[in-house]
Amino acid sequence: MIRTQATMLFHRVVPEATFKRRRDRLSPAESEKTERLARVYANARHVWNSDEDVLAFLHALSGGRWNSPGRSAIHGPLSSACAMLETLAHAGSGRIPGAQQIVIAEAPDEDALIERHEQASLPDGWDAEGRGAARRFGDDWLASRRSLVLVVPSVVARLEFNAVANPAHPGFSRVRVSAPEAVVWDRRLFFG
Repeated sequence: MIRTQATMLFHRVVPEATFKRRRDRLSPAESEKTERLARVYANARHVWNSDEDVLAFLHALSGGRWNSPGRSAIHGPLSSACAMLETLAHAGSGRIPGAQQIVIAEAPDEDALIERHEQASLPDGWDAEGRGAARRFGDDWLASRRSLVLVVPSVVARLEFNAVANPAHPGFSRVRVSAPEAVVWDRRLFFG
């Protein structure tokens, strides 16, 4: 999973359209908010000593497509290619993203632990920008703890899938995460 959550969190502080207009400069108020966010991240990193745990904590604060704010879930595409597309879609800068890392999380491949959905089995509006239908579906899934991982289609790349892990599920301790590796972006994606 490429760490797109950081970019999404940044755009909650500085709206994406605002940042695109200015490209590099933030107002003093935006700079202050960004600095506070960085301090929260640094303090959380010190407490948990794990980027994954920090991102889960921050994701619980802001929510995602499949979870409302206050409900912990860890999101990640099932392929590195989809992770890169998701990063480009959420970053929205049209430029090569800064230094990023990718990790591979593996959960036991047992039917009781993994719940898979195609577009047809999801509620109407699961892919809407407002996220309401997807969040209700995801929140119900999280509360039920009926599976460790929810596999759902990507909004960005409809033939690809994302996984949502429930850290409150009893089987969560069985998830294994690889060491981070650098993401290498092909410059042709940005410069032709």
